[in-house]
Amino acid sequence: MKKVQIACMAVILALVAVTFISTPVSAATTRWDSLNTLMIDTYDNPVSNGEGGYSIPGAEASRLLPTYGAITIFNERELLDDRPPITDLIKVRNFTRKLQWKSGGEEFERYGGFSSNIAGAVNMKNSYYGVKLWQLLDGNDDIPGFSDLDDINATAALVFLNKTQSASGGFGIYEGFSPDLVSTYQALYILDKMTVLSGESWSTWLRNETATIEFILSCREDNGFKLSPSSSIVSLTASAAGLMALDLLSELSQIPTDEQQDMRNLILSLQDTDATDGSVGGFQESVLTNDTNLMSTYHALEAIGVLGGMSSLDASAISQFIADCQAANGGWGIVPDLEAGTLFYAGLALEALRFLHPDGTYLNVINEIDPNNPDTILIDWRILFVVIFIIAALVIALIALRQD
Repeated sequence: MKKVQIACMAVILALVAVTFISTPVSAATTRWDSLNTLMIDTYDNPVSNGEGGYSIPGAEASRLLPTYGAITIFNERELLDDRPPITDLIKVRNFTRKLQWKSGGEEFERYGGFSSNIAGAVNMKNSYYGVKLWQLLDGNDDIPGFSDLDDINATAALVFLNKTQSASGGFGIYEGFSPDLVSTYQALYILDKMTVLSGESWSTWLRNETATIEFILSCREDNGFKLSPSSSIVSLTASAAGLMALDLLSELSQIPTDEQQDMRNLILSLQDTDATDGSVGGFQESVLTNDTNLMSTYHALEAIGVLGGMSSLDASAISQFIADCQAANGGWGIVPDLEAGTLFYAGLALEALRFLHPDGTYLNVINEIDPNNPDTILIDWRILFVVIFIIAALVIALIALRQD
């Protein structure tokens, strides 16, 4: 009978032990974990002869927009100052430099602009993000070899801009293309950065500033801007571009203060407040378009940033909408509940979260558990030990009973 008592005591002690150490161990996957995994998967590794930038899912070669997205992500996460560097910034800078088209001479339509990938398409959008990427990479001269790389050719970039400007004063996406407000803002941004880099003045390269201002104002209709004078609808994207362009030109006063307030009110009215459609907090592109998406939300924050009034926004709802746009693969999509997202949209998403508060308060959503990748329950080795112990105790008890 003593053997049975001993066996029972062993089982009881094992069960007591379980109550203390059987807390499940989970591998919590945060939004950042999922995004970082995508970044690792799309890194064009220089060790295996890659360019050192980032690619789109399923591709290998480095591309401009995902590389811009990745560096923006690191910037918003305040990781670019880490030493050793978070990624090979020398390779990224060299890749960015290679994206600028420098052959064919000044008369060649691509000369001075930036391409989507090496020898890829050259246009205003790529040039804009190429220059922004170059600006993000500045300030890392403490990395050995970083400052040895040649700068981008600022004068060539300005030559490209001149070829895209029309007689109306506006700029097009490339030479000979009709001007639009987004391309005009992007051109002015490039002009601003490249004149600083080259040490030249705006007046040398902006052929007719008065005409440019007139073009921007000709796109205005009521309380917003259209993409071009011939467009039929006011949009958030165009309104943000128009306001930022006037701000760059120091001509925002062209819009009276009370009319700026009306513009602000229109933008605020485009925020989705319908809790039943899954897009609450985001912004739709225009009145009654019912197309709430990440890009319109991003542009709404840009416009409000120029007009003032960020404190009047429901920042919590906006940040949640932006977080919900994270796709199942870890990147960000233009709307919620997508399977595949991109690093480019992810970069804009984190930048938008920073817009909401400069101290990065709303960037904390990146540390939340990723709902697309719930916790994985793992077996703690201690639990496994106790299970084995219980089984052994039960075997001893059975043997003891048979012997008694």
